[in-house]
Amino acid sequence: LPSQPLPSEWLPASQRQPGELRTLFRLRRSEWRTSSGLLPAGLPDGGVLTSTHGGTCGGCVRVTDTSTFNLEEGALLYNCYASTEFPGSSNPGDGEGGAVYVDKGGTFNMKGGTIDGCTATTKGGAVFVESGGIFNMSNGTISNCKARSVKNKELGGAVYIVSGATFTMSGGTIKGCTAYYGGGGVSNQGIFTMSGGTIDNCSSQNAGGVANTGKGTFSMTGGTIKNCNATNGGAVITGYSFTMSGGVIDNCKADNKGGGVTVMSNSKITGMFTLDGGTIKNCS
Repeated sequence: LPSQPLPSEWLPASQRQPGELRTLFRLRRSEWRTSSGLLPAGLPDGGVLTSTHGGTCGGCVRVTDTSTFNLEEGALLYNCYASTEFPGSSNPGDGEGGAVYVDKGGTFNMKGGTIDGCTATTKGGAVFVESGGIFNMSNGTISNCKARSVKNKELGGAVYIVSGATFTMSGGTIKGCTAYYGGGGVSNQGIFTMSGGTIDNCSSQNAGGVANTGKGTFSMTGGTIKNCNATNGGAVITGYSFTMSGGVIDNCKADNKGGGVTVMSNSKITGMFTLDGGTIKNCS
């Protein structure tokens, strides 16, 4: 990738024609490593990133080491794809983080903008956060992303958080995302804190909104999970610790059991859901 500043011809959203997109960089079988210093560590108003095939980890952006990437209002990551093979392959292989992969020590701040229409073949249709990585979402939208292939093990239609990783959601929206197996919106095995924002209209076989498994801890003090659906656990499935002290779970549905919340326990796991506040309503 060339060493160059942001293009001077970039236009903010207010100056673009309706529907006009200006592409910053089109990536193909490559990664944007913000620690390299070759490219600016962020995407401001008017910036667009897309890729037909971005490799195994992070279809558009990979944040490494001690780097920080800021996604600003008006920026767009769209139609990114993470897999060992190209879209349409009968054997798509593994792919994590359709748009964004955050490595250990990396931080991704989503302050605005949109991540849309991205795909990972195994985990994190939009975002994959590795152990030691941090993702902060205070605004913006993650929409229409999916974790899906032919392997039947796909998790986290929008977001997948590994044990030891941290995801903080204080605003913004995750909507219209799907995962074939579990966690249509979010699959969490790390630390997820939700104080605001919305997870809306996501779906999966298990846990339409949030799958909290492994040693994952999910703390919901605000925000909304709504209109999600699954075969089991319309809004939430938890196999570890989920605490709800605020916020709303609304209008979620399951074909089999747990329209609102399903708590899993067996010989290997003991799920726990603690309701200290907030509201669960209109689920079936």
